[in-house]
Amino acid sequence: MTGACHSAAYEGRADKLKPIPLHLRRLAALYDLQCSYTDVRGVRTQATEGGIIAVLASRRIDAQSETASQQAIEQRIDALNDRHLEPVHVVWGSRDCTLPFRAPTTDIDSLIVTLQMENGQRREIETSPQRDDGDVQLSLGRLPFGYHDLEVKSNGRTYRSKLFSAPERAWSSAHGDSALTRGLGLFAPIYALRSKRNWGVGDFTDASRLLSWSRTVGSSMIGTLPLLATFLDKPFDPSPYAPVSRLFWNELFVNVESLPELSENSEARRKIAEPSFQRRIQNLRDTRLVDYAESMSCKREILLELSRSLPDALKSELNHFTASRPLLRDYAQFRGAVDKLGPSWQQWPEPQRGGSLSPHDYDEEIVRYHLYVQWCVHRQLSLLAGEARSAGQGLYLDYPLGTHADGYDVWRYQSVYSRGASVGAPPDISFQQGQNWGFTPFDPERLRESDYELFISAVRNHLLYAGTLRIDHVMGLHRMWWIGQGESPARGVYVRYRADELYAIFNIESHRSRTEIVGEDLGTVPSYVRTSMDQRGYRRLFVLQRQFTHEAAPPGTVVPNMLASMNNHDMFPFAGFWASLDIEEKHAIGIIKPERLEPERERRAHVRALMLGFLETTGMLTTNDGDPAAVHAAALDFLSRSVAGTMLVNLEDLWLERGAQNIPTTTFERPNWRQKFQLDLESIVTSKPLADQLSDLMKNRARPA
Repeated sequence: MTGACHSAAYEGRADKLKPIPLHLRRLAALYDLQCSYTDVRGVRTQATEGGIIAVLASRRIDAQSETASQQAIEQRIDALNDRHLEPVHVVWGSRDCTLPFRAPTTDIDSLIVTLQMENGQRREIETSPQRDDGDVQLSLGRLPFGYHDLEVKSNGRTYRSKLFSAPERAWSSAHGDSALTRGLGLFAPIYALRSKRNWGVGDFTDASRLLSWSRTVGSSMIGTLPLLATFLDKPFDPSPYAPVSRLFWNELFVNVESLPELSENSEARRKIAEPSFQRRIQNLRDTRLVDYAESMSCKREILLELSRSLPDALKSELNHFTASRPLLRDYAQFRGAVDKLGPSWQQWPEPQRGGSLSPHDYDEEIVRYHLYVQWCVHRQLSLLAGEARSAGQGLYLDYPLGTHADGYDVWRYQSVYSRGASVGAPPDISFQQGQNWGFTPFDPERLRESDYELFISAVRNHLLYAGTLRIDHVMGLHRMWWIGQGESPARGVYVRYRADELYAIFNIESHRSRTEIVGEDLGTVPSYVRTSMDQRGYRRLFVLQRQFTHEAAPPGTVVPNMLASMNNHDMFPFAGFWASLDIEEKHAIGIIKPERLEPERERRAHVRALMLGFLETTGMLTTNDGDPAAVHAAALDFLSRSVAGTMLVNLEDLWLERGAQNIPTTTFERPNWRQKFQLDLESIVTSKPLADQLSDLMKNRARPA
């Protein structure tokens, strides 16, 4: 998810709001709501009273009247006063762990402190209380990195806390504080890969072939969009940023024909060989856009057949895989229930809606299918990740901001979500009414009280395979724009999260998997977010097309801890940007009003002039005729010579693709997430011009910056 840069063209809400009542401000502060924020113009903007009340309501807090608010304030203060240990405590680095315990009374002779460490070790300490400003300071010594359980017994009561002992910085391939290796990566949505052998949508075999080719031009990684399970039937939502779950993967990317069990299943082979089936596959290959429903239908037909009759040895492997993932059967039963009870669990009867399913609610065959396909993904994705690691490369995966409201995570973990709200963004230059992305937000308080179980599992799931992980909308570790039920996106409210606790999880897991972390920090991001990212060892983004959006501002400075690129998945590729196709599209769908169209065109002409002037100044561009191929080559030359730790090249830019993979704020108005590459994979990997372009960039990367 991306915001937007500052611009004089932004015409945000200018209405003057009445002051927020004191009782509402007090209640908001107690629940970490921001009553005001600095908008894209640098102007302090106040939230609306109705927006605050609606967000509080989503957290089951009644603020409809002053009396109700005062009662809620008293209840919250009482609850905080009764919290003698914080639910979660972070210990950074290898420091001794000391944390405060708020003793319930002054009459305490001793405390019994038990520390159950993640590695199985147990410490038991009986200590005399030593008070500091009313708190007892518990000294626990040094802790190994990980998640540990603390228990304190005092005067017949037991208090518990989760301790996150985390490295101060995320794992990095660089040594010490030295500059990051100046690598080169390629970006390609896997679904967009065309080949003469796939079934109308790119798959893990295509990705493997692209990875092997990228190695020949010196690329250290391939990056792609989220690969998580999505709804491809009913409901239908192919967006990689609206997954069913962040715990499970999309079987759409499985290469059915490379599964070893296919050779032992004559019925599955017979179905594939049928002329009618082959015609379906060929039609899928021939379409300009990905037909998700039909591609998934073809694959599901064969995968279902394979799941029915696995050889005993493979059945044993599948059983072991299922047993090692306790939530997998629950997920498979949920997917089976979606097929049987209806696409939205929020419309199911109780107790199914509340998370309780019986064997009558799903077909066991469908459950077996979902167990099997998750194993298929694991085998092929593990193979791809292993190929990358063994060759000194890596997969650059994307950790999306949220999940589909009708998905598994929200259904199974209802207690940690605020279902009466959704996540979006406040008004900015590109979206003057704000945005509603439709995700159900985590309730920060209930997420802490759950020990971040779901969050840790989701991060760990991605780091099984990722060499580098991009955190979508990294500002969401600090705060998210909540939109209460019935409110417009512009009337949202920022809700704060415990950023240190979330950073600690990523740092612990990144060291365990030896994965680097990148934060998507585009748009209007408070300075403290980037300061935190630098402190915790996260790479930032530098996107050149975004650097020329403010008429008077030169491009920002590229620094070693950045991942630099020309654009990203929410932007038009360079040729489309250069031709102002993004402006025309935004006008066509109503984002740019008719009276703003000509000024936006003029502004883009000025931006082109700024970019040309900049590239001439740097010596990368010798002719100033505005030819997009020459300008793009010069821009890549600039990025490749920069000190950025990694440069990511959008493959589509290399042949000057003009159409966008995604136009934010649209769903089915435009063919988002469906555009196949103009060139098929066979043409890409045999193209000398493409190889030469990338080899030249890699030579620049290998030279001292």
